[in-house]
Amino acid sequence: MDVLHNAEDKVLDVISNAEDAMIDAVSSAEDKILDAVSNAEEIILEVTGAQTIWPAAACLLAFFSCILFTWRVWSFTVRPWLHPDEPKELPYWFPYIGHAMNFFDDSDGLISYGRAFFDDDAPFAISFPGQTYNIVIRPQDVAAVYERTIILSWDYYLKELLLSFGVEKAVLLENRRKTSTHQTGGAEQTNGVRSNGVKPDHKSIIHWTEDLYRQQFPPGPRFDALSDNIVGLIEESLQWAKLPSRYTVNEESVPLMEFCANVLVDATTHSLLGDSIYGLEPGFTSMMVDFTEESWKLLMLPYPKVAAPKLHTAKNGIHDALCKYIKSSPEPRATAAWMMQEVIEAPEAADISDTDKASIIHAFLYIANINAYRLSFWILSYILFDKNLLAAIREEIVPTFQDSSIDSSRILERCPRLLAVFNETLRMTYGSVSVRRVMAPTKIGGKSLRPNTSVMIPIRQLHYDDEAFGGDAEIFDPDRFLNNNLDRSPSFLPFGERYDSFPRPFLAKREVLAFVALVLHRFEINVVAGSSEQKEEPSLPQIDQVCQTMGIMQPVKGTEVYVRLKEAA
Repeated sequence: MDVLHNAEDKVLDVISNAEDAMIDAVSSAEDKILDAVSNAEEIILEVTGAQTIWPAAACLLAFFSCILFTWRVWSFTVRPWLHPDEPKELPYWFPYIGHAMNFFDDSDGLISYGRAFFDDDAPFAISFPGQTYNIVIRPQDVAAVYERTIILSWDYYLKELLLSFGVEKAVLLENRRKTSTHQTGGAEQTNGVRSNGVKPDHKSIIHWTEDLYRQQFPPGPRFDALSDNIVGLIEESLQWAKLPSRYTVNEESVPLMEFCANVLVDATTHSLLGDSIYGLEPGFTSMMVDFTEESWKLLMLPYPKVAAPKLHTAKNGIHDALCKYIKSSPEPRATAAWMMQEVIEAPEAADISDTDKASIIHAFLYIANINAYRLSFWILSYILFDKNLLAAIREEIVPTFQDSSIDSSRILERCPRLLAVFNETLRMTYGSVSVRRVMAPTKIGGKSLRPNTSVMIPIRQLHYDDEAFGGDAEIFDPDRFLNNNLDRSPSFLPFGERYDSFPRPFLAKREVLAFVALVLHRFEINVVAGSSEQKEEPSLPQIDQVCQTMGIMQPVKGTEVYVRLKEAA
């Protein structure tokens, strides 16, 4: 008992000492705060000559208000009057910060406000810290931007993209590549790239990677081989016996976005890298999905690791797996896509380390994966919530199948309604912007653009243009794309692209159409509640117009679509 009493006394002493220490600390902090306030008051009184703090504070407030008013008048009244040929800048209240907070809070709303403020669609400017963006909206002005590939350059932003993925800055800033020719396996190589591939002689890394992408994805033998492989893997994955058990057992409800992502990201990654990447990292698909969902935090407004742990965990895991993949034996990588082989086989003579190669491959994978599964989610959502449209599409896709196998090339020829749904979904849900760097003085839309500013094309604004798409542009109506050439309208930029450098749509279009057709043909798929507690009837999700995105927009959080799959009879 004495021992217990002694222990109790010691515990009470410790608590008492801790309380005393806390009281002393709080008291000390209060004293420091009061001293700081007193010092601040003395400084203000000394500067202003006032006897009390309140008149002094009022004087300072008036002084800074005058400065702010003068700056506003100069920036948004006098300067535009002196330079009427330059894009007018949308007024804002906080110097340096500009429109940054408004843009990241609701970029589409900010640009809509700018259009209404100036009451025309001439180019106007918005400001970010250290950067001015000239907003270009009119279709003829957009076409002019894409035509000027040298003066209005994509290279600046491709460099920023590769830097974000981890390519060393010194490598990207090197204007000319070293040239060396040597023999590897009997094939002449220049700068580490096979002579029958893309030769980056005297090219920057930026141009080399762009050339690789452009030669892999436009229609042709390389594209056909990759596309056929992806469609084949999708077809194989969507066999009932090969679906994961969580999709088939006990008729469980399945998140539609998750289902689309797992099938399409897995098929695309297998096609681009081969099977061996999954031997090195079995969770590679889930890491790619996690990274894609959070990618705007890296590419638009870089978040530190503490603020975006999921993003950085996925990014580091992908990078580590790709470094192992590059260092692994070449035999298992033999089935990788041509573009990936070219990156991997560029040796040290090309001044590209394995770490840089892993970053470049990661960027290629991201671009190939970002839009397909989200677009498939939206297409299926629009179809499943419209029973008449579902019946029409199911009937239309029947001729594209032979037995249970799909001929994806027939979709383009025999499925006009599915194609119309594809185009209308793209129009409704694509929310990214296209950007270019102004390298020399030029005029767009009658306005002079200054070097070292940028051009921003908000694709969503074009896609909701009443003149191009009618007064009901806010409503999903695939019929607007039937029996006309609306898909060739200068206001319709599928995947943000008609004139763009990267030919992304070809691959995504084929894989998405094949995936949607296979799902609707092979399965009975019905929208269901996400849980037994959900009392409301499931409804079509709303597009999240606030959350930043690098392509197809996400649904508003909390409006996920759940489905139940059954094997079709």
